[in-house]
Formats: sequence, C-alpha cells, structure tokens
Amino acid sequence: MLNLQPYADPKYFIVLILALVPLAIGMYFGKRFVWYESVVSLIFIFLMFNGHKYHEGIALIIYMIWQWLLVWAYTLYRKKYNNKFIFTVQL
Repeated sequence: MLNLQPYADPKYFIVLILALVPLAIGMYFGKRFVWYESVVSLIFIFLMFNGHKYHEGIALIIYMIWQWLLVWAYTLYRKKYNNKFIFTVQL
C-alpha cells in the first residue's frame, strides 16, 4: 500500500496535485465539492498514517477524541454555570 510522507519525495506532490485539480476546476467555476474535500482529506490522512506509522494515526484519533471531550465538557459547564464574572477579565 502507498505510504505518503509529506514533503519526503516528489511522489507526494504529484498525488496532491492530482487530488487538488478537480477542486481547483470547481472553484474556478464557483462550485465547492465539500464531499470531495472530506474524502480527499481522509484518504491523505490514511495514506500518511498507514503501514509502520499506524501508531501515530491511533494517537491522532485519541487526541481528537480527547479534544472533543474537553470542548463538550466545557460546553456543559458553561450551560450550567454561565457566570459572566468568572469568564471576563476585570481591570
């Protein structure tokens, strides 16, 4: 399976340009392909973290879950205790 390391060799840039050509053409004509952007991003993330670098991909997923949990907990806290004096800077 193809393993892409960013900026490691010209193969990365060739694959990147080929993936971005449809987006560039779409943007030229005023169209955005949100689904294509998401698919290309996921494919590139997979290709960068497959093979012997799978543990870095797992660490990235765990980090993203951790960040989501922090934001979710903060949102719950602010909904319950929305005291503006705690969260503002008083001079």
